[in-house]
Amino acid sequence: GNTVGGTAFKGYIDDLAISNYAKYTNEFSVSDISNEGKNILYSTFDSALSMRYGHEEGDIVDIITGDAFENKADNIYITDTMAKFGGRSAYFSGITDQRLNKTSPELNFGTSDFTIEMWVYPEEQTMSWPILVGAEGNNDFMLYLKGFSGEGNISFYTAAGDLINTNKKYTANKWTHYAVVRKDGVFTLFEDGKVIGTTGSYKTTNVNISNFSIGGNTVGGTAFKGYIDDLAIFNYAKYTGEFIVSNKPSGIK
Repeated sequence: GNTVGGTAFKGYIDDLAISNYAKYTNEFSVSDISNEGKNILYSTFDSALSMRYGHEEGDIVDIITGDAFENKADNIYITDTMAKFGGRSAYFSGITDQRLNKTSPELNFGTSDFTIEMWVYPEEQTMSWPILVGAEGNNDFMLYLKGFSGEGNISFYTAAGDLINTNKKYTANKWTHYAVVRKDGVFTLFEDGKVIGTTGSYKTTNVNISNFSIGGNTVGGTAFKGYIDDLAIFNYAKYTGEFIVSNKPSGIK
């Protein structure tokens, strides 16, 4: 309704979305909409409610659901010292058992396609550390930017084993974009849009990150030190080949 003409709608509205591009360029089946892949989780780490020790601190929010991450350490906070987008990012101090935890049943992908992407600004690391783990208390799914065995390589690890262990070293004090994509059972790891590892040997491996953590877990004494920004998780393969990393936030599809 509006304030002109005494008009008013009567009925129900659901699933409102506004996109900054022409989503439909031809006629389409309405069923195509419900079958689309979607952005399940997204955070720019910009929300803050209070000030503490000169840093902004408060609820770190998943924009899509409006739910806050659970901050399991006092050394994780929102800061404007370093940010890729939006003016703020999440800073991790590198203390064992630190983690931001988030629960969502939609993140139980099984053997289906998915994409996880984020921007990472690592400081010099003193231990093996994951930027994302599938559950705070186990090693079932991990994206390491310092190898599981401590050799400094970027690696991707699940309960099935070390799926992708690259020869790439992480770069300290620089924003780098990472994406893990599964497409038709094939896992691919991208760094700044370039493929740095891929494998089709684990097509039956289940991926369940419905209780995942960022920046560390309670196993193995691991902890990330540095900044993370623009985290997004999709239930489809967003990247099927090498790509130019966008200079805009991942946003909501």
